[in-house]
Amino acid sequence: MSQPVLLRRVTLLRHAQAEAPRAGGSDRERQLDRRGLVDAGEMAQCLVANGLIPDRILASPAVRTRQTAEAILRNLALERAVLMFDESLYLAEADRILAVIMSMPADVEHLLVVGHNPGLSELAGGLAPGVAPRDLHTAGALTLRYKNVQGSDLRSDHVEQAQYYSPGQLGYA
Repeated sequence: MSQPVLLRRVTLLRHAQAEAPRAGGSDRERQLDRRGLVDAGEMAQCLVANGLIPDRILASPAVRTRQTAEAILRNLALERAVLMFDESLYLAEADRILAVIMSMPADVEHLLVVGHNPGLSELAGGLAPGVAPRDLHTAGALTLRYKNVQGSDLRSDHVEQAQYYSPGQLGYA
């Protein structure tokens, strides 16, 4: 039986801006548009500037989340092994995202989850009411710092610090 996760930090990142859905096209195959590619790189710069370097990146396998996660990985010069994809994160509800977070191994101290709305925004709002906007912006990130809590205790009353970042607020956009 694995030990419960003792996360110190969780960052929830909505994928960067993607191309509009095409008639008859697959939602999973939507790619980042030009703005999304820029925003993903700028969000990576923001993470570096704020010392928010994850030791694990977990993303939905949809193309737009994959591209966002890979941009973060590249810009942070992290090893490829840090990045993992989880099929259950594709358009996941808040409860499912939280379950995936809680399933992380005990050695993960800072987990970055790259996902989709509305589930990601619902989880962010539940974990940091009043800090995260109702709908996370594309490439918007909510980072939560905990004080060595077990995965089952990732509740808003155990958050030591919460900060929301979006490309528009950073002055890059």
